[in-house]
Amino acid sequence: MARKFQMAALLGTLVASAASAIAPEQDDILLNHFGGKIQQLRGGALVDTITSSTDSWAGAVVTPAGGFATLYRTPSVGLSRFDADGDVIAEPTIAGITVPADLDILSDGTFVVADSTQDVVHLVSANGAVVGTISNATMMSPHGLAVAPDDTIWVVNRESEDVDHFHRGGADLGGFALGFEPGEIAIDPADGTLWIADRVSGSIEHLSTVGTDLGSVPTGITTSGGAPFDGLGITSGGLLLVIDRADGELLGFERNGSPVGASAIPDPDNLFRLTVVPEPSALAGALAGFSALLGCCARRRAR
Repeated sequence: MARKFQMAALLGTLVASAASAIAPEQDDILLNHFGGKIQQLRGGALVDTITSSTDSWAGAVVTPAGGFATLYRTPSVGLSRFDADGDVIAEPTIAGITVPADLDILSDGTFVVADSTQDVVHLVSANGAVVGTISNATMMSPHGLAVAPDDTIWVVNRESEDVDHFHRGGADLGGFALGFEPGEIAIDPADGTLWIADRVSGSIEHLSTVGTDLGSVPTGITTSGGAPFDGLGITSGGLLLVIDRADGELLGFERNGSPVGASAIPDPDNLFRLTVVPEPSALAGALAGFSALLGCCARRRAR
């Protein structure tokens, strides 16, 4: 493992309002670079850069043990797992997955993987075995997903331009149409509502769990030239964080759309996903603790 930074200086120059909003929460921010690395930030500071011999990385999560994981597409499709120091634990291949687009993790450590070309979501064990498959008749090109505190799974589909909600056992809990091409989905820790990136317009759409429009945040991100809007997360204190892929920046917004700062991301390598992990000082219990924040109800699908 080649680590490029360890306890490095502050990321770029966050304006004062952004720094004060992020630092007290001490959320971990994981920046997934498709070129093959994860940057771990805390309170605006670059803590570590995680790399390995694989390439074309999709997604980043923290495991219940406090380590990290991502998906890789080359030299074949597989799962890379790292310990808390960023050193490689294992990189098993995953049979039967063609183009992984995103991943998250259930409370028991099972990985949830969006397979964008097979139109399914896979459940994958730590050793790379597919232990379950979830889909429905309308899912087309699942592109982003998020596991809710109750272990249900929210999925946004790029080609069918809709949202699906599933029980971890595969039961369809309902969904709704979007009318735009989604990039990433984040669950608001305050009330369980959904924030979804519009890959084409560069805006963040705020929706209820049944699809009610709750507002929109224009980010000003340019999505032309092969730089669609995919990286989106929300901190435990309600700060929306987005990746500006074209400019190589991390941007912050309040829920009401007010911008709170921007910082340059060092050495960007085709930025892709952004993951927020609350309370990194207690990473081993982060998922279990987060599960007590809210519950989600089954909804009927409205197409």
